[in-house]
Amino acid sequence: MNEVLLNTGVYGIINDELKIAYIGETTRSFLIRFIEHLALKKSWEDKRKVNLLLHNKTEFKILNTIEYKGSAFIFIASEKYYSMEYKDKGYELINLYSAKIPAIKSPRKNQKRKTIVNEENLNSYRRCLKYIAMTLAKKNNISSKEVYIWCYSEVNKKFNTNIYSREGNTTIEKLELNELEYIVLKLFDKYKTYILQEKRVLNYE
Repeated sequence: MNEVLLNTGVYGIINDELKIAYIGETTRSFLIRFIEHLALKKSWEDKRKVNLLLHNKTEFKILNTIEYKGSAFIFIASEKYYSMEYKDKGYELINLYSAKIPAIKSPRKNQKRKTIVNEENLNSYRRCLKYIAMTLAKKNNISSKEVYIWCYSEVNKKFNTNIYSREGNTTIEKLELNELEYIVLKLFDKYKTYILQEKRVLNYE
């Protein structure tokens, strides 16, 4: 599993063959944003983004990891820097970047990750796990409950714990941030592969 996906910073959905790029920034994690790009309805309503996501040469790339310290300014300025860099290389950009904030001149590369445990982060990972559970249930023709049970079993084994014995209204709310990161990251590639295969069938066949 590629744990760099748990970092925050600037990323790109890039196709070097088509010379099309979507550059974005995230103060949560790359993993959350990549899943959202695949899961949210608005991604599949933009024809240019659909063509980018479904092309077999498109890559999800991490351009720079940036430690989040409570301000998004450096993220937005870095997003503009990389957007302009790809634009100067002749790529068509399908994202908008801030005209008000100047591009940072020389981004610091690959800063260390700082784990931020807050309700927004927890809720984002819970949503991602729900997207994954529904999708993999459909893929395997089983109920989403069966997927959740498997996920909780994997978490219990990995962390030598029993999440069912904890306080909380629902089992998913009992998961700690590192446990959510682990199981979502573990299933991400399967989720991504199936979503793209399914969308290609719907759009191209």
